[in-house]
Order: sequence, then structure tokens, then C-alpha cells
Amino acid sequence: MAKPFYVMNVLKRLAASAATLTVLCTFASHADEVDLLAYMRDQIEPAAVAGLDQTAIPPYDRGYHFGGWKKQDDANPCQTTRATVLKRQADASVPLVYKNSYHCTVATGLWHDAYTGRDIRRAGELQIDHIVPLKAAYYAGAHAWTNAVRCHYANFIANDYHLGAVDAHENMAKSDKGPEEYLPPNPADHCRYVNAWMKVKAIWNLRTTEKEVTAIYQVFRQQSCQHLMRYMDSADLTAQRRMTASPIPACEGRPE
Repeated sequence: MAKPFYVMNVLKRLAASAATLTVLCTFASHADEVDLLAYMRDQIEPAAVAGLDQTAIPPYDRGYHFGGWKKQDDANPCQTTRATVLKRQADASVPLVYKNSYHCTVATGLWHDAYTGRDIRRAGELQIDHIVPLKAAYYAGAHAWTNAVRCHYANFIANDYHLGAVDAHENMAKSDKGPEEYLPPNPADHCRYVNAWMKVKAIWNLRTTEKEVTAIYQVFRQQSCQHLMRYMDSADLTAQRRMTASPIPACEGRPE
């Protein structure tokens, strides 16, 4: 019969091996991914520096700095980013109805609003939300971009989370707030929301604040968000960043 101390040593070795294997597997599974939470933490600026930055740059002017919705499809020149997002996010089981035969403006369809959990059928009840609001982006680094790149940010459709069709009243309630001040009223959307927020910040190399990062950590803890939601595929991040540097034609040539 094995001696007790020998059995205990074997069990300890097995436990240590299992722990090592878990660490190695975790590392391997994220070897080609970027830790978004770590990125957010690294981008925090001291409050004093952030305050000085805001006083040293031109005041935010949405129309001048970012412009409005632009044409995205040369084959349908009257269709702007708003219509593109509405079409992309609509429930395919319900045909879209347009206000005219040119398919310029969406009138009705079916959209499942993630922020409120509501089903919305009238496009007029929806606004297109920038997951990281324009003003927030401006003071987090976009003030240093050209007007063409800022316009590109305002109309970016290279992924399905930068822009989203949401309840208009809820979007106005969000305004330019970060996660430390605003989260969607639908708790089931909180994990997706902060995941998208972090991705946009990482793609566009935007700075963060201590309160913002703390709020995101709290969401992960309180909502038990999936661990994978803190990561982004590094190849996807590189590809997205490459696309940010090439403004769409409708944004090029904007006066500085």
C-alpha cells in the first residue's frame, strides 16, 4: 500500500501539471488575439493630462469635424450610411418598404433593438448610433485626425458593431456618454455593448479614462460576460485598422 505522503505528493504533482496545462492552453487559445481590456488599461491618460488636452484643442463641432451621412454605394447614389445600416440590421423575414421608388429612404421593416429589447417597425423611430459617440471619439484622439478620416469614422460600415440602428429616444439618452455614465437599459445587451466599445477604441487607437475602464470591468464581473469577449482576433484588428486609414470616396477632399 502506498504511503499517505507519497499519495499526496503524486496528487500535488498532478494538480500542478493540470494547472500548468490550463495556463498553456489558455495562452495558446489567445496567442493570435488582442486582450482588449489590457489595451483599454494601457490607453488610460491621467485626468490632469486629459483635462489639459481638452483645453488645448479646438472645441468640438459635429458638423464641421465629422460631417453627416455619406453615400456608400455607387450603384445606388442616393442611399446614405443611414439607409445602409437600416438595411443591414433589418430582420430579413420582413420586406423593407421605401418612401420612394429610388430606394433612397427606408420607411418600414422590422428591427430588434438591442438597447431596449423592443421590436421596431417604423424606421422613423430609429437613429443610427455610433457605439463610441463622435464627441467622445473627438476628445479621445480624433481631434488630431484629418476631416476626411473623421468623416470616415462617422460613416464606417466595415464591421457590424461600429454603427447600429437603435431606439431614437434611447440614443438621445445615451448622447455622448461612455460606459461609466450610460449602459443600455436592456441588461442582456451589456456584454455585447462593452465588447463593441472596446473593439472600436482599439481599431481607431482611441484613448481611455480610468472611470471608463473601471465601468467595463464591472460589467464583465456583474454580467458574467464570456471570457472570450475581452479578446479580438489580431488579424481582424490589423485589417480593420488598415481600413480606417482609407476614407470612403464621399469623405475625401473635405476642407480642413
